[in-house]
Amino acid sequence: MNNNNKSFLPKIEPKESVLDNGIKLYCFEDNTIPFIKLDMYFPFANTTNQDVLFSALATQKLITEGSELDSAKQIAEKIDYYGAYIEKTLEKEASNISFYFLRKYYKHLLPIVKEIITQAVFPQSELDLYKAKLTKQWQIDHQKTDYLARETFNRLLYGATHPYGISGKKEDIEALERQDLIDFYSCFYTLNSQTCFIVASGDIDNEITDELNSLIGGDFKAKMKQRNILPKSSSISTKLDFAGVESIVHLPTAKQASIRMGTITIGVNHPDYMKLNLLNSLFGGYFSSRLMQNIREDKGYTYGIGSYLFLNKDCSTFAIIGDIKQDCIEQTKQEIFKEMDTLSQTLIPQDELQRVKSYTKGEILRGLDGGFDLSEKFVPLLRYGMKNDYYDRYIQQIDSATAQDLQCVAQKYLQKEKMLTVIATN
Repeated sequence: MNNNNKSFLPKIEPKESVLDNGIKLYCFEDNTIPFIKLDMYFPFANTTNQDVLFSALATQKLITEGSELDSAKQIAEKIDYYGAYIEKTLEKEASNISFYFLRKYYKHLLPIVKEIITQAVFPQSELDLYKAKLTKQWQIDHQKTDYLARETFNRLLYGATHPYGISGKKEDIEALERQDLIDFYSCFYTLNSQTCFIVASGDIDNEITDELNSLIGGDFKAKMKQRNILPKSSSISTKLDFAGVESIVHLPTAKQASIRMGTITIGVNHPDYMKLNLLNSLFGGYFSSRLMQNIREDKGYTYGIGSYLFLNKDCSTFAIIGDIKQDCIEQTKQEIFKEMDTLSQTLIPQDELQRVKSYTKGEILRGLDGGFDLSEKFVPLLRYGMKNDYYDRYIQQIDSATAQDLQCVAQKYLQKEKMLTVIATN
């Protein structure tokens, strides 16, 4: 694919409108399917903004478990009767509740959307059940090396009191009260222009948007508590040099070891980010990456290992993640460092460079197939202040990237002296 092919990328240009209460609505119309996906985004209803640990998670999980009109069972029966589905996603920087349903049932289902968002009551009985499940899951997770490695890595990288690094204990779950959920819900799940935006995709037209406006375009400010809705400070520590920093987490029952290595790096709007993303794919981001070929295929130390760029608002977390044999920990670390050094010191062969370019462009195209995909790709652009032609420019960056470019990127960002290493093992 050359630069002239950028016109073949589907345009990420939603039809924008504003509900009567100021909520922005972004629509990706696709009448080839009789379905609708309605994404309700609440940018401040995230774990960064919670005053009480686990309150953001519990609020989102239980928002569908009872309202002023219906019990949890009645809501579930209505959703099932019309063949609809609800999906919830909670992140450090946003909360999303997705409703999937057939277009022909929208008049039955949109009122349920309104009921969930505006009239949830969080029954004590449902909270007690959820706390018991959450406690059990916490116990299970803390017997997994990969979970312990991730938890320790984030705490050391960002700090134990930073929203990205803090982790809750069993005692925090036990201390969670119904009022904590009501307070969080009252503040961050209010339908107004500050706390919500909506992305709709599928068989959407004016009939649907008019109904949306009629149901949730009204004045819901009465529900909102008096609280500053701006996010808490999540400024990142300036300590980026983790030379020699290694933490060992001991789990006596572990059958394997887990490694997590990485650092804080540049955000998505940095000029180097696109080429760093391409380099990450080559290093550990797909099945034919160097980490997989070396540590899995050649050495047999692991069934799977990879590298990732996890986006935050102002930065990214670069992380190498793998489950490895207990007796291959030191060898794995050395091979990871060796691959970093090789990318910094030696130019990437042209055939390997072309292979990763083709793979990356193929992934972009596969992620832009239809209204649902376009809506999912649009949300990060909106959240991180990226322009709608981001993927066109990314394709151009991929096409123009040379082996010398990627070597310079490796020298800047794949420095082993800036890597924190956490090992969970027996």
